[in-house]
Amino acid sequence: MTGKGDFSDIPVDVLDISQAIEQVGGEFNDLIEILWLYINHAPSLADEIREGLSANNSKQVHKAAHTLKGSSSNIFAGKIQRIAAQIEKNASKGDLEKVTEEIKALEREIDEFRIVYQKLNGEIREPDD
Repeated sequence: MTGKGDFSDIPVDVLDISQAIEQVGGEFNDLIEILWLYINHAPSLADEIREGLSANNSKQVHKAAHTLKGSSSNIFAGKIQRIAAQIEKNASKGDLEKVTEEIKALEREIDEFRIVYQKLNGEIREPDD
């Protein structure tokens, strides 16, 4: 693997770093580039879900959640993938009330993922022991 650092502090349910690096052929820098694209796109999908909720548009919510679920699965972002899948399921049933609760959890997980990305990219330095 071409990369930097020890990834043992990255929660596997936030990002399965081993699987993600394997997915890109072991190239850490390639993974960072893909994660940058993801973290810059995921919030806009959460916004689309919120807009769909405001408009009471379950199709819009479903489509955005489906897209986020797929991209999260591709990079092994398990928590976000699971929440997006639940939002997609509830939107397909027209249960937007449950989605209103789930969007908050989704946004928290996107924020947590951003922190993981920043650590991997060296934007956040851990204090020295």
